[in-house]
Amino acid sequence: MCRDLLGESEKKKLSYLAYALHWTLKKVITSRDFDRLPFIVDQFEQSVMAEDKVRIFPLRSQPNDPSEEVLIDTLTREHRETYKFDLQFSEPRPDEIEASKEMIAQVLERIAKVDPATHAEITSLVSDIALIKEPHLNAGSSFPMFGCIYVHVLHPDNGWVRFLEHLTHETAHHWLFGVWTLDPILIREGDAWYNSPLRNEPRPMSAIFHQMFVLARVVRIWSIFQSSGLCGPEIYEAYTNYQNDQDGKNFTEKFWFAAEVIRRHACLTRVGTAIFEECQAMVADYPVRYDS
Repeated sequence: MCRDLLGESEKKKLSYLAYALHWTLKKVITSRDFDRLPFIVDQFEQSVMAEDKVRIFPLRSQPNDPSEEVLIDTLTREHRETYKFDLQFSEPRPDEIEASKEMIAQVLERIAKVDPATHAEITSLVSDIALIKEPHLNAGSSFPMFGCIYVHVLHPDNGWVRFLEHLTHETAHHWLFGVWTLDPILIREGDAWYNSPLRNEPRPMSAIFHQMFVLARVVRIWSIFQSSGLCGPEIYEAYTNYQNDQDGKNFTEKFWFAAEVIRRHACLTRVGTAIFEECQAMVADYPVRYDS
């Protein structure tokens, strides 16, 4: 069965369910929870090939397939362990779902026209875009659910640039997830945590490196969109939808904040150093104008 899936994956992407099941299988084995093994193995019989569509992230309050419970448990556990809070999903309204799907489709069309390189990365790396409604989350991605970007349904007072940032930011995380599986990026992580450009609370160096990397990609695409002449004033009023510190710094300032933390404290591999230098050159080469 696994060989069949791998063969199929050469033609289509595996869905984030496949990665979540694999992650859960590893957890079950390492915790020696062998009674749960048959349940996890059975879920691999479900369809685990991506269908390239926007969907609602499964809700525990609704009747779910057993495999959907794996997705819920995977994301809930990671947020509890990483950010120390429990997710509080509610069901999006039909109009919120429809408006979000339409806006995401429009933004993807814009990206394909203005920045084909980023669109190619999204097409290559992202298998599923899952809509959520949660008071603490605007968007996110999770290595245990590789391929999935989860985004909050469209807010009435937010425009298309919100999804432009989300899609670029989360795809960049996936790009770095992939590299990190082949190279550790950091020679040693250590126990120290550092001031973060995107969050109030300190974060480990691996998180700071991720933030630096995704901010570089966001700066780049913002510069390209501004240079295209196809956008209105909203593209000049950029303010990240990820930070919880509300300090007023723009994308570029936050990038250099993260870069300085890395320069002063990180011990990078050769690959990590090359990525870091490329990101700094990228931000220097792609100026962004910010109107207050």
